Amino acid sequence: MSRLVRFAFLATLAPLTISTSLRPSPQQSRELTGNWQLWRRPLTGVNSNFPNAFRISVARVGDSLVASATNGFRVTARASGDSVIWRGTLANGTPTQLLTKWSGDSLVGSTTAAGVETAVWLVRDPVRPAGAPWHHMFKPTSFSNYFTGTIPPVLRIHSGDTVQTETIDAGGRDSTRTVRARGGNPLTGPFWINGSLPGDVIAVHFIRIRTNRTTAGSGSELSWTAVDPDYITDYKEAADSGSNWIIDAKAGVARLDRTTGGIAGFTVALKPMLGCVGVAPGPTNRPETRATSYPGTWGGNLDYNRLAEGATVYLPVAVAGAFLFVGDGHAAQGDGELTGSGLETSMNVEFSVELIRSKQLGFPRIEDANDIMSVGVGGSLDDAFKFATTGLAQWLETEYKLTRSEAAMILGAAAQLDIGEVVDRDYSVVARFPKRLLLQLKR
Repeated sequence: MSRLVRFAFLATLAPLTISTSLRPSPQQSRELTGNWQLWRRPLTGVNSNFPNAFRISVARVGDSLVASATNGFRVTARASGDSVIWRGTLANGTPTQLLTKWSGDSLVGSTTAAGVETAVWLVRDPVRPAGAPWHHMFKPTSFSNYFTGTIPPVLRIHSGDTVQTETIDAGGRDSTRTVRARGGNPLTGPFWINGSLPGDVIAVHFIRIRTNRTTAGSGSELSWTAVDPDYITDYKEAADSGSNWIIDAKAGVARLDRTTGGIAGFTVALKPMLGCVGVAPGPTNRPETRATSYPGTWGGNLDYNRLAEGATVYLPVAVAGAFLFVGDGHAAQGDGELTGSGLETSMNVEFSVELIRSKQLGFPRIEDANDIMSVGVGGSLDDAFKFATTGLAQWLETEYKLTRSEAAMILGAAAQLDIGEVVDRDYSVVARFPKRLLLQLKR
């Protein structure tokens, strides 16, 4: 197999499909200027099965064609026949040379970095086809107990598209209470977001989150992480530890399924929410996989009760395609998820996705009609609190153009802090600020 054929074959193994509608027209195919995705896959070592990519822009600068990226990557192109040689520096300033040849509408070739030969290929940054956004009706047949970028996407969608789907409950039961997956927050997905690359953000707009059955279950013992240790030491499990609820969607309430005792007939207002919304975590020298019990920078098991219908969640993309997952529906949940569960049930969910290119984000952000919200996740409430407050301050500084002192003054006067959850391996805190007060800002 020739070197060019070998690299072309390797390029096809990347988790990237460019549909016919996204390919440039023939007259564009040899035009280098514009936006591209640069993909790389080492031929040996721990990352040989895991390509990575970033977006580059190619523009004419004087008599030269210069490719650059926001991470500091900068090379100059020299074209000769079917070959294009790129010379310049990597993001860390190391000299680099990429040897590529045209293969259809793409450029395929190789480079050597730190003594490791690496396959490289360039494809044009995809744009959505002309016409109205698509509405996808997706019925899941499999579910994932992990946030990961290592499994095949169940659906590929463009920025602006809408997806109508369903989720099963934390125990793996669907709307008919049929067991469809093993327990532990099995999720619907992953959804591949066309064009998304590390360094981007996806905004997930939840149009509809509704219960789709008449039952829910919840814990009946406070988590040891939520109470004084002495309380747990002295606690004796009640014989009737089951906690079942009847969902009355028409009345808008969930009713505890008990006819005796002090809480017989107890009801709470329905507030359907998703405990899990997240993307694939970023790789750390290898593809990263996290159980659906974890929250983190990728979103994950946030269990925040305002992640409901009408909310938008902003998630930082760490893996090309984003790999979006949703699930772990709760008919209602108090702050902190004190028993380790909400009112666990299955859901009908409708959402749209917006791709925001080249936007830096640490932990996820949320907004709804009333507030902007910054999520913080940490191994302690102290850390989660600090991350949440820092994220909200940075949001005001970057998006609302406030100085650090201006942000501090209005946060000190009107910020609110919610405890998302305290029962997972890490805790979450959400710092929020009222949108009605933001209307006073002179931008």
